[in-house]
Amino acid sequence: MIKELEKLLEKIDEAVRRDVNCILLESARGKLSPTSARDLVQYRKLVTDAIQEIDAAGEDLPERTEEELKTLAKELLNEETDPRTSSK
Repeated sequence: MIKELEKLLEKIDEAVRRDVNCILLESARGKLSPTSARDLVQYRKLVTDAIQEIDAAGEDLPERTEEELKTLAKELLNEETDPRTSSK
């Protein structure tokens, strides 16, 4: 499941990279189409939202003890390897 997710994320990353390159080329030519302008706004919002989520997740971590983090990691690993919770 994790490998499938990693492959999907790689494909998404490549698609976004191509779109951003096209937008940058249009911008350099001085003619940004309405569709590209909309996509640029959406990508900026996506990045901003991702940064906010990372920051929010990071705020909680210092409050946890090392033992709590180890327990959380074990739970996540068990979920990943438990056939009842994994989806194939």
